[in-house]
Amino acid sequence: MKKNYFLTVILICCTISFGFSQIFDNDCSAPTEGWTFNSIEQLDETWRFSNYDDYVISETFGAYENLELVSNLRSNGNYLIPATCTIEISDDGGSTWTAGSYTVITVEDTNTDYIYNIGTLSGTNNKIRWKQTAGTIRLQINNITLTGESYTPAPEIDIERNTGATIPNGSIASTGYNTIFAETSIGNATSPKTYNINNEGTANLNITSITSSNPLEFPVSIIPVPTTLLPTTIAADTKEEFEITFLPIGASTRTATITILSNDADESPYTFEVQGTGDCVSASLSLSLSVDQLVPKSI
Repeated sequence: MKKNYFLTVILICCTISFGFSQIFDNDCSAPTEGWTFNSIEQLDETWRFSNYDDYVISETFGAYENLELVSNLRSNGNYLIPATCTIEISDDGGSTWTAGSYTVITVEDTNTDYIYNIGTLSGTNNKIRWKQTAGTIRLQINNITLTGESYTPAPEIDIERNTGATIPNGSIASTGYNTIFAETSIGNATSPKTYNINNEGTANLNITSITSSNPLEFPVSIIPVPTTLLPTTIAADTKEEFEITFLPIGASTRTATITILSNDADESPYTFEVQGTGDCVSASLSLSLSVDQLVPKSI
């Protein structure tokens, strides 16, 4: 029995750690190929900073989740104020450093591991930068390790009403989804309703088409017009708007199904129903007759 329990534990541990990998483990013993150094001094097997303009930039790495960065740092010198180290993330190859940041306010004067749980980075052009941003004692880097779980970035479509709430895929017309239009006289048009295509994924969402099953009464337009902007690409964590207008050409309840085709793996097509009521306007006919027209004439 004991052997069986032991084997069970081993299998569970293997399952949990599957996909976890070491992206780099740099012992700082020498300037590393693919890394960038600005005025960094090689001191034994460490990298030491001279001033606030110095920095170290890692090699480029791709998409990972559960990223954990361990930086072994030290304040090295005989000055009064310990070093402050700021670690910044770039997801565009170093053009900007706004994808994340972590600051060690006081770096200890002994070799100490500082852990930065970065989380998820998509794309293929990610980098990390270390800088000394405060203190009179010089910053020293002894070792850097980055680990994470690789994954394939994917788009995720969500259609939203004007409030940002979701319109479920396959939903019927509902006032709660803002997909029922006001009663409108035949030949007239309502003000357009605005909807959002939200890319909640981690890769580009490619919209192939947005169509109406009843385009005469429920035409669709992309913002900005014209609809020739389709196909279009929506970056991760961004939105694009489109509008639907109701122009009834008949009386009673009118409906249409809106269909959106994209590269979403499990929600293409994405459909929802819209509805409106056409109103037949009553009209009155008045006649004006003269007295001569009312009195019969003799022949």
